[in-house]
Amino acid sequence: MTTGRRWNWTGAASLAVLILTIAPISSRADDRLADGEEQAPLQLVAEAAVAATNTVLRAPAMTKPALPGDLVGMMLVNRAGQPSRSQAVTFGQVFAAGAAPRGDGIEARIGTRQTPAQADVKTRYADGSIKHAILTLTAPALAAGRAVDVMLVAVKAAPSAPPVTANALLAQGYALTLRVTFADGIARDLDAADLLRQASAAGRLDTWLSGPLVSEFRVEARIDPLLRASFDIRAYADGRVRTGVMVANDNLWTANSRTVAYRADIRAAGQSVFTAGLSHHRAANWRRAVWSGGSETGGDTVAVLRDVDYLTRTGAIPAFDTDLGVNTSAVADTATALAKADTGPLGAALIQKYMPTTGGRSDIGILPSWTSSYLISQDARAERAMYANADASGSAPWHFHDAISGQYVRIDQHPKLWLDYRAKVTANEVSATTLATLAKETGWTTDDAHTPSLAFVPYLLSGDRYYLDELQAVSAWRLGAFNPAYRSNIMAKQVRALAWELRDLGDAAYATPDAHPLKGYFVGQITQELALLRDAYVGRRVMRAAGEVEGWFMGDDSRVPGGLGPWQIDFMALALAGLDGHGFAGARDLLDWSANFIAGRFISANQGFNPYYGPAYVLKLFDPVTKAPTPSWRRVLADSFTDGGTRTSFVPESYPSCAYCYVAVAKAALAATITVTQSSRAIQAYNFLVTHTPADAMKQYRTVTNWAIRPRLPDGRLARVGETIPSVGRTP
Repeated sequence: MTTGRRWNWTGAASLAVLILTIAPISSRADDRLADGEEQAPLQLVAEAAVAATNTVLRAPAMTKPALPGDLVGMMLVNRAGQPSRSQAVTFGQVFAAGAAPRGDGIEARIGTRQTPAQADVKTRYADGSIKHAILTLTAPALAAGRAVDVMLVAVKAAPSAPPVTANALLAQGYALTLRVTFADGIARDLDAADLLRQASAAGRLDTWLSGPLVSEFRVEARIDPLLRASFDIRAYADGRVRTGVMVANDNLWTANSRTVAYRADIRAAGQSVFTAGLSHHRAANWRRAVWSGGSETGGDTVAVLRDVDYLTRTGAIPAFDTDLGVNTSAVADTATALAKADTGPLGAALIQKYMPTTGGRSDIGILPSWTSSYLISQDARAERAMYANADASGSAPWHFHDAISGQYVRIDQHPKLWLDYRAKVTANEVSATTLATLAKETGWTTDDAHTPSLAFVPYLLSGDRYYLDELQAVSAWRLGAFNPAYRSNIMAKQVRALAWELRDLGDAAYATPDAHPLKGYFVGQITQELALLRDAYVGRRVMRAAGEVEGWFMGDDSRVPGGLGPWQIDFMALALAGLDGHGFAGARDLLDWSANFIAGRFISANQGFNPYYGPAYVLKLFDPVTKAPTPSWRRVLADSFTDGGTRTSFVPESYPSCAYCYVAVAKAALAATITVTQSSRAIQAYNFLVTHTPADAMKQYRTVTNWAIRPRLPDGRLARVGETIPSVGRTP
């Protein structure tokens, strides 16, 4: 029978136990809730072997598809300390290719009741099936701490009720204003209702959601030549309204662009709901969400928990080991750090403002650790951290808006553009105020080699348009920040910078809605970069001279003459695996080619390379004068190390006990390579690392989680991190 769900703490004198493992939930068709029946409390039971103060968080198991049309299970949880009423809940959902064909609608089965869900489809696969949609469904009333299982179901679309309209919202008395008062006392007032009324009358509503449960509209206006404001107005049929108020200082073409001091006041229905004095630096924005009645949540206390392994199988996100869990202490430490951080307008939250900072950083990787920790645990504190950092991405000075097009600036429209402190006003199409002083003015130093992924997953999971804007802003900046004189040679970049650029461009191209003006731009840019790389490395074999060491990417890295950090190639593997999951042609061929090097570091003993040196900080791979690649593994070992190459344990610089250092990075790269290529060489190398990784590293994976990536086997099974796998792959 179906068990209920509630989060509880239990304790003993010497043992604090988080109740955390879920009792099984049946997916049988005859084991459902009766209409109106609420699930009983859920007992989550902690791992028996977990230390007293370091228990493990795991997301609850989701119901699995069992009936025709079933797509994916999820859970609705009332996280508040009081009962929640029945209410509409909006969230983003990615579906597997072909699962929800064109013409299908989505319904939600809760107990025995199956009701239509509003599906605002944003992207589709080539076959027309739904890829990413923003769903809105009606959650039942839930007692405090209670949860209910939901199954999303594909059905033949039926005519729906009329949508919530802007005119209906205005008729019910919607009222929200923004006043910006400058240092000289001059004030500028913007009335969101007036802007909505004007847009509706002119037939130019910018509609994001439209349906019988909820509609959302965006209206925009300039405050002055430097500042612009937008209002994302989300109106629910039940009368609740959420307005996302955003103010940006990001007009690239405006003369005399500078930091602007002002006081912002937001009033809803005549009541002050937000006021702050701000020093608003260039190339940045802030956003405040305001609900009707002035509350921060609008009574929206119901959280959506996901089947993360399903999301992995769609190719949307990396295959994090959800079985591993996250230490409660790690989540608590992040929550404590967040509480001390500046999460207000233009604050940085937990983002490293000096981005060139090197060393172990929780935000660097295919995703930040705070995001992977949320995906693995789906804990409310981890969720707050992920979204707080996504909000803070608006503060980073990489927002360059083209007031003419109404979008973030494009290098295909401005080919001479260079968003760099060295840029010249005329030659590089920057504003009359150069970017040379941007870091000093803002307190931020951006760096394309150390840029975290802040908004991609928050957008996919929430469907919040602001996070899409943030993903597009950083991706547009990445393209504009590369010197136009070298754009035809992307191999002139640092390899790690190229890896994270491919990640961000691929994410933007994947997530941007099909009807969005920037969709073709981002798809075109990532397609072009992959084609250039594939032509060079796979087609023309420009690295043929590397012989048995072939498979590493050339790049600008002058720290050690003739040297390159192999971990940068691992970063490339993770980025390429993500691009393949997103469906971009050429990524798999590049990863197949690179597997020779990625795996070869650990399985080339017969060629004279000791695998314990494989995860070194630097390997000398080419002649520093002639740039000719070193053609043998034996030579690489001799050129890179002076100790004779006789170690019987990993080089100390690889920090094998660390879950975010070079051994862990190599293992994650091999896991991603196996998932995409099923390479037998990658499987052999992966097994070597697994069997030689110290046990204490496995414990660390529960603290720093973003390298805990597991391989998918040919039969579709996701192996565990730390599990050796059968050598049944293909060669190479």
